[in-house]
Amino acid sequence: MNKHSQYLVKIRDLKKNFSGKEVLKGVDLDIPDKGIHGFLGVNGAGKSTVMKCLLRLIDFESKEFEIDKDLKIGYLSENLPLYHDLRVCEYLQFVFEIYSSNDKELDLDELIKMTNLIEVKDQPIYSLSKGYKQRVALAAVLSYEPGLIILDEPFVGLDPHMVMKTKDLLLEISKTRSIFVSSHQLAEIADICDSVSILHHGRVIENGDITSITSKLQKKVIIEAEFENATDDLIEAICEELSCEYRKKDAKYIFQSANIDEFKTKLSHAFLKKGLIVLSQKEVPLKLDQLFKEVTL
Repeated sequence: MNKHSQYLVKIRDLKKNFSGKEVLKGVDLDIPDKGIHGFLGVNGAGKSTVMKCLLRLIDFESKEFEIDKDLKIGYLSENLPLYHDLRVCEYLQFVFEIYSSNDKELDLDELIKMTNLIEVKDQPIYSLSKGYKQRVALAAVLSYEPGLIILDEPFVGLDPHMVMKTKDLLLEISKTRSIFVSSHQLAEIADICDSVSILHHGRVIENGDITSITSKLQKKVIIEAEFENATDDLIEAICEELSCEYRKKDAKYIFQSANIDEFKTKLSHAFLKKGLIVLSQKEVPLKLDQLFKEVTL
């Protein structure tokens, strides 16, 4: 691939069969040269198979599979590959020496500082929390100085505080290299990704930035309203007239329709026509994890 390209990886029509079963049915995927790219899909969608293809661990078919021949790829699995009886500094020294070269930009102390491991560097790895173990494993990957880092489910098993710290670390790393994050949890990675691909039944069904994908997947509109004089009979009459659904939540009515473009205006006119006094009215956006669930059902 041209080293001046904005993409490190360009894949077209990637296919893979296992014992006659078609797991990947023609995946198109571009991985930018910097930033964080989210790779999303429910369990069994084919994410692990795509990652194995990227790492050339298995054979595959494709019309186009371009990766810069000089690109170093680092991979961190969900099950962290660590020597638990070693101290953090001992393990990282061991890994660092494996990848030693004359053109390394990082030294070991800088690596420990970058990954916020200073306070635990003399502790045995087995004594660390899952979050710190993950940092140690990520530091080991960074010692290779890869241009592309592939992470498999990096937030599984982390407490909320460590999730935030890990996100901050990934954002910092992504300023100078590309990070490819595989996950089945859109809500967990949406706030750090520059772009996202959604894999479903062996195909990428959505690809782009979070904002554009959210707009595209928003296939229904939800309006929450509170009234001074509403009755269930009046609300049911409105919903029958507009072919929409509703439910009650405390004193509020929540209306839902697939008619995205006109529903809000028609609903307001219906309230006025029925003589309802509206105390509050607002649109409720679907959460990202709800959108993801709907598109992959």
